[in-house]
Amino acid sequence: LRVGDTVELVDRTERPANHPLSGDFLRIKAMTENLKTQEVTLEGYRLRRCSYLRPLFDGKLNEVFMLLETSEYDNRPSMVQGRVTVAASEVLKKRECQFANVDYEAYDVSMANKWFLAGIRGSTDIKNYIFDQGTLVCRWAYTIINDHNNVSYGGQVRKLHRCEADDDSETLSPSFSTPQKSAFSPDASSTASASLQRTPSDNSTESKQRNAKRRASVEQLHITPTKRRLSPTKSGRYTFGDVFCGVGGASEGARQAGLHVSWGLELDQHAIKAYAENFPSALPIWENAHDFPAIARRRIHGVDILHLSCPCQFWSVAHTSAGKNDQANIETLLTIGPILKAIKPRYATLEQAPGLLQLKKHRLWFRKLINEITAQKYNVHWTVTDQAIYGLPQRRRRLIFLCAKEGFPLPAFPKAVHGPPNSGLKNWVTVGDALMELKRRGVAADAIDEYHKPEVEKPLKHPREPVDPFSVQAKCITTSGGENTHPSGTRKFTPREFAQLQGFPLDYVFTGSRGNATKQAGNAWAPVANTKYFLLVAQFLEAYDLGLINGEDEIDDL
Repeated sequence: LRVGDTVELVDRTERPANHPLSGDFLRIKAMTENLKTQEVTLEGYRLRRCSYLRPLFDGKLNEVFMLLETSEYDNRPSMVQGRVTVAASEVLKKRECQFANVDYEAYDVSMANKWFLAGIRGSTDIKNYIFDQGTLVCRWAYTIINDHNNVSYGGQVRKLHRCEADDDSETLSPSFSTPQKSAFSPDASSTASASLQRTPSDNSTESKQRNAKRRASVEQLHITPTKRRLSPTKSGRYTFGDVFCGVGGASEGARQAGLHVSWGLELDQHAIKAYAENFPSALPIWENAHDFPAIARRRIHGVDILHLSCPCQFWSVAHTSAGKNDQANIETLLTIGPILKAIKPRYATLEQAPGLLQLKKHRLWFRKLINEITAQKYNVHWTVTDQAIYGLPQRRRRLIFLCAKEGFPLPAFPKAVHGPPNSGLKNWVTVGDALMELKRRGVAADAIDEYHKPEVEKPLKHPREPVDPFSVQAKCITTSGGENTHPSGTRKFTPREFAQLQGFPLDYVFTGSRGNATKQAGNAWAPVANTKYFLLVAQFLEAYDLGLINGEDEIDDL
């Protein structure tokens, strides 16, 4: 064995062998021998078949992904944390593996396995031989981020960078991008299956890796970066589209971040009416998201940044009984891929309930969502974050996805701004802080605000002890307001107070009944928090357009 080899490991999973199975693989990066015990250990990157993590990846033959497990408390890069150590005794055999950053259509299993042993006939035998002996192809890196309880709360799926791909110009030459007949093609003749086994030569991948010269590690910083295209809008602002916009919680955050809100898509009639009043220069689209890809036109709906907040009720941990809209809410996840394909934004963001990631019963749907995104040539990473760290006066944990079109750098997640005392951050924003502007508005303005009538709120049957509003935060606000009571302990919050606790401006427009207004506010991704994400995404996009960063740069703090 040598550094740079790929080996197959013994399968310890004890899975039923009703179809071909294999263990994981290891791309060796270092080898260590204990001179006292003569034990040899291998260090490198664990590879796993994509078919074992369906539907997150397509289960294509001999496609593998690099698995990197990391910790939120470890500041080392994921490519350093993700290295694993295994004993040499766990090695079953050597395998050929090509690290590539091209699409499957440009380099598929038939191109990677052009030759095999003579005498193998029939597609089943050919597939079994390739599965057991053929060349593997790795084009994805999958990072899992675990918390202190070793529970996943974040992760990343991205295409391998060019610098991570194997330098084999012969194997990945453009000539192979044209479909050709091969021994593995469905219409290959029986004579093709009698091909000779490939033998190692000086031109093989393995030989080239061993003889390749070390790449230069010095960058000439005095060279002026090449400028890329600037913002396409006349105003110089990046454009923003909002799918499942509701009354415009995400659009309001984008507006506060300096983006130009181009349009919003919503099926609820009351919500889209309020959206139109709050964003008079944007195009309100009253349409079902399933039908939108068929009518979407990039010259009209094309944007730089697209946000998609599918209904989250079904995925919530609090959702314990069946609802009449469950099936419709589930199916909205299937609109993500077609909408991304139609609009092709440079960046996309998604916001969801954490249960989609953390509940075992939703695991396959989470994987399906990631597949919907990556199939449209986007890299994506996600994390569960308490939005209170961005100034929200309530404890509200959300699952946030940031997606970048291949060729653009993945933006980092915003750093925490607020935290507990002695954390070095600003103190938590309290209920009293959030309602201060409303309190200062005066009774004259309250009299004409139909959504702020404290006197008509139904008194609580069991009043609670009053609390200091500047010492507490609200509980998570839902479409019904959640388990929240006014600090006085005598009533619930008014719809306007709920909107303030969500970070909406004081003059924000809602429509319909008081119950509709509470639902509209509770459904929204809080603007006071989401504006931090949109501002950072816009900054990454601007830095890229100015040539200050590259598409494969991994930047934690811009």
